[in-house]
This record gives sequence, structure tokens and C-alpha cells, in this order.
Amino acid sequence: MKITLVRALACAVILLLVQGCKSSGGVTGIANEASAPGAATGDAKVVPTVKGLPPDPGPAAIPRISEGDLLQLEVFQAPEMSSKERVMASGEILLPLIGAVKVAGLTQEEAEQLITRKLSENYLQNPQVNLFVEESASLKVTVVGDVGAPGVFPLKGQMTLMEAIALARGVTGTAKDEIVLFRKTGPTGIKAYLIDIGEIEEGSLGNPPLIGGDTVHVVQSGTMVFFDRIFGKLALAPVGL
Repeated sequence: MKITLVRALACAVILLLVQGCKSSGGVTGIANEASAPGAATGDAKVVPTVKGLPPDPGPAAIPRISEGDLLQLEVFQAPEMSSKERVMASGEILLPLIGAVKVAGLTQEEAEQLITRKLSENYLQNPQVNLFVEESASLKVTVVGDVGAPGVFPLKGQMTLMEAIALARGVTGTAKDEIVLFRKTGPTGIKAYLIDIGEIEEGSLGNPPLIGGDTVHVVQSGTMVFFDRIFGKLALAPVGL
């Protein structure tokens, strides 16, 4: 009976805490934290913070091929032409039949069009070429906080926020629905965006594209940590006393 009463009281407290968290206001600034990119190590540095999605980055969201990128090339009806190629320091890749093709600085679509044109000049009729950036050497995004596997991930095509979180094996059971997206605004500037990923999942908010250099911080919920600790301990307690 004692354990049952304790559990009931714990549930009531947790429900009150959850309601309190839902009604709390948004963050207006983020002070000097280790997880904040560019945070000062001495004096506090406040990162300008906005609640909601960042503005559309436009062309900046379309990655361009760079030296060291690993490209996967597929040519339909010509499997012998399909291959994986690393972009050399010269910005070129070496392809069967057509030789060196300079692709550094091009978008994926522009590189596809260039290779298609070169193949159609002397070798194939109406070739269909697909080019994928399998591994980016320079454009990366960082996912930290309450996720399964924090890390730095290469930017693959037009990666979205939810795709980046999925690469980090998703959020944990103690994560909030809220994330903080840090984005550079210049050589030294950083801006933070508070985003409710629950609204993204339910379709009431867009899934924003990421750009190279973005950092995604999945915020931990103090209430869920408390919930986990309480029920973790209660689960080990004997029942029926």
C-alpha cells in the first residue's frame, strides 16, 4: 500500500510539472554554454535567439561539389559507366570514355547536366545520368544534446532538420520537443532558432533545410529526467508491502 501511495503521489507531481513546463515562456537568449558554437570561454556571450524557423537560405541550401567529395554516378542502360569517384585536388573526376571532368564548384544538378552533355556528344544517345554526393568533405552538420548518437555528419544533398536528427539515431526518451538550431550569420556572428519538432512531425510547421556549419542541439527535458528517475527507482521497489 505504501508503494502504491508513493507512486500515485509521484504521478500527481509529475503531471503538475508537465503542465508547468508546457505553459512556460520561450527562451530569449542563450548564454555562454559549451554546446553553443562560438560561445565565449570567459565573459558571457549571448546568442541572439528567435522562436521559429530560420529564413529560407535560398541558394546557400544547395550544396556545391568540392575537392575530396565522394560522388556516386549512375548511368541508366550503361552500368559499366556507373561508378564511385573521389573529386581530386584539381576539382576533377575521371570517368570512363570521357576522361577528366571538372565538377568542383558545381551543384549536383549542374554536374549531371555536364556529364550528360559530354556522354551524348560522342558515346551515348539520350543518356540518363544521376549523380549523388555520397560523402561531403567540407559541408557538415553537427547534432548534439539528447539524441541517440551525437556527432558530425556530412551534408548529403538538401538535408533537412529531421533527417539530421534521424542520422543521430533520433531523440531519446528524456528529450523535449524543442531544439535549438545554431546558424552562422557571418564570419563571427551566430543566431539561434528555437524550433518545436513536435509541430514539424504533426505537419503544422515546415521541416527546414540545413546548410553546412549548422549545429542542432536537442534540448533535454528536466521533467522527463525526473520522471525517468522516479519510475526507474519505483520499478525496482517491492510491491505489496
